[in-house]
Amino acid sequence: MEERSHQISERIRQIRSLNGYSQEYMSDILEVSLRQYQRLENGQREWSLSQLVLVSEAFDVSLSYLIDVSIPLFNSVKKENFMRELNLFLDTVSHKIDELRKRCCEAEEQ
Repeated sequence: MEERSHQISERIRQIRSLNGYSQEYMSDILEVSLRQYQRLENGQREWSLSQLVLVSEAFDVSLSYLIDVSIPLFNSVKKENFMRELNLFLDTVSHKIDELRKRCCEAEEQ
């Protein structure tokens, strides 16, 4: 699957988590089995346009916001989800820092 599709799937996963929705809830919205939804969200299957429209409606975001991964995710956070979004952001930054440290250590060893 192409990188852009994978990025869209990851964005959907993040927004779903931020909104506190389960994969089962989302599978009900899309009228697909839980396993089919998991394959979509994990990037193992392509999203159809109609599925993306349903997801954008469930998240109360525009379709362009959902698929344009260059738009910062932070902009869509509702006040009640702020702490979850902040923690997700901090976890992402922490993970990136750990990756950089690992690369630096590997480079020093060579």
